[in-house]
Amino acid sequence: MDHCDVSQLAEELAQVTCGHLPWSDQRVIALELGVGECDLALDDMVRGAAHRACPVPGHIIARLHEWLDGYDATACADEAQLRGYVNQLRCA
Repeated sequence: MDHCDVSQLAEELAQVTCGHLPWSDQRVIALELGVGECDLALDDMVRGAAHRACPVPGHIIARLHEWLDGYDATACADEAQLRGYVNQLRCA
């Protein structure tokens, strides 16, 4: 998945999750997206959505799996842990 695809995925996930996240998390995610740190933003949104059982459309969850298949573990957190959070997401 190239940077443009990751950016688009991050924007789509932000639209469905940020309203369910605390204001402080929303602010951090907005900053990460604003400076182009889409991997960090996706990481934060996936964790937040998993912890808050936020419903995420199935097509976005599928794209998150694609993103993880090409994930650079040095970008954010442990890939296995992040994959576990993606697997916990509740399909909308």
